[in-house]
Amino acid sequence: MAFAFFCCCSYAQIDASGNTTAIGLGATSTSSDYKFSYQANSIAHYGLGWYGDSDFSGGPMAYLSGYGGIKLFTAGIPRLNINNNGYVGIGTANPSGVLDIWRPASNGIVTRIGTNFDSGQALDIKAIQSSSGNGYYSFDASASVGGWQKIIIPVGNVGIGTTSPPYKLSVKSAYSALYLETTNSTTGLPLADFYDTGRSVETIISSTDETTSGTYMASYSNTPLMFGTNAVSSPTAKMIILPNGNVAIGSSDPKGYKLAVNGAIHTQEVKVDMTGWNDYVFDKTYPLKSLSLVKSYIDENHHLPEIPSEAEVIKNGVNIGEMLKLQIKKIEELTLYVIDKDKQLAEQNIKLSDQQQSIKSQQAQIDELKAQLKAIVKSLPQN
Repeated sequence: MAFAFFCCCSYAQIDASGNTTAIGLGATSTSSDYKFSYQANSIAHYGLGWYGDSDFSGGPMAYLSGYGGIKLFTAGIPRLNINNNGYVGIGTANPSGVLDIWRPASNGIVTRIGTNFDSGQALDIKAIQSSSGNGYYSFDASASVGGWQKIIIPVGNVGIGTTSPPYKLSVKSAYSALYLETTNSTTGLPLADFYDTGRSVETIISSTDETTSGTYMASYSNTPLMFGTNAVSSPTAKMIILPNGNVAIGSSDPKGYKLAVNGAIHTQEVKVDMTGWNDYVFDKTYPLKSLSLVKSYIDENHHLPEIPSEAEVIKNGVNIGEMLKLQIKKIEELTLYVIDKDKQLAEQNIKLSDQQQSIKSQQAQIDELKAQLKAIVKSLPQN
């Protein structure tokens, strides 16, 4: 910015109160009404001068002062205003902050920051007014890949890469759209924190649960953590983790279990931890019921002893671990029955063998008696 001053007469003085019309620059009076002291320099309240400045070593600096403020004009219009409180206004005569920038046109670039505007290495801050009357601010930053990248703020919504953000923050990109990074790997604070004041529900995403490193997502509000699909047409959670850690899939109620699944499960292996087993069945003192008692129980109840009935299974389901334990117990009891029957059969076989030997011996004796009788009859005289 260049300043040119042409004076054809002697300087007229003007004091801090604005008395006396100014027809020139500077003041010859040493009164404090006309001058003030700055870095040992006597500066006119209204004036232009060149002074040595301790803040700058490159040579004298130009001092332009105006006690009530300073206005810079082009084409007869004030373009820059500096009020006596130090507020700077560009495009406005009444700046409301340290720097207040207004563009008089309805849209376009308000501020441009950069080193090479021709090659697009710049930051544009625009105030845009649409034909419908809705306006927004556009922060456009140049980039070597993908052209100009945008941050749009219309009516409170913020858009990055889009001029029509439907939400408070909308990100649109042909590449990775959102990147969050924390530089303190020792903290347990969340990388992202989502809080709904209306429902008092808070959900966080972090890289640790303060014990183990990894992707960690949790509810902070003693409320369930829910996962769903088809959020637009059917916004119903498909999996729920309750505050106590119980998980329900296909249902909202795990019914007190750590995992409840409303549907079929396909797996290659299931391992169930047990607190006991049925080895006591083979103890010599185990009271094995007689088969006659078992038969009587079946005739009356229509299921094996200790095995739940059909009605109980339909009502309460089946505890796989306990049912397996009972099934093994019944197999073991059945094995004892088979062993006992095998023992009885062996004993019967021995008895049968003895009987067969006895019959064989008796038959030999009969055959011998028959022979003797036949010999006696033959020796008798014939009539």
